[in-house]
Amino acid sequence: MNRRHTLKAAVAGAAAAIAAPALANAAGNPDAKLIAFCDRFTALEHEKRRIYATAADTVEADRAANAATAPIFEEQGHILDRVHEMEAVTWDGLRARLRMAFAFQPKCVEAPVDWDDMLAGAIIDDLNRLLGAEPAAVQS
Repeated sequence: MNRRHTLKAAVAGAAAAIAAPALANAAGNPDAKLIAFCDRFTALEHEKRRIYATAADTVEADRAANAATAPIFEEQGHILDRVHEMEAVTWDGLRARLRMAFAFQPKCVEAPVDWDDMLAGAIIDDLNRLLGAEPAAVQS
């Protein structure tokens, strides 16, 4: 198992491990809106990746995937604007943001290419470790 696969597994495991408590507590949580936005963004990211992963390796398939994901990108943009304006006031809110970061930007953990990615990856790794998330198999 290489470093990239190990980090990808850790990120996926952390997202899965922290998802259940946040979802269970969202109803009466002061971060309920933040959690809902983050969870919606994460679901959209998984759908977008599924579309691209199942597209054939042709120009036509790429165009079709781009067309199919355009509304997803648009909704994600609106969600990101809202999430950026909000502050997490609970651990569940922070975990929701972390799940969103894992889903959206695994490259900063898997293969950082610049200082921003290296710093973001280090923070994600620290949060993953401090929140006690256990690595699990990567799900596609």
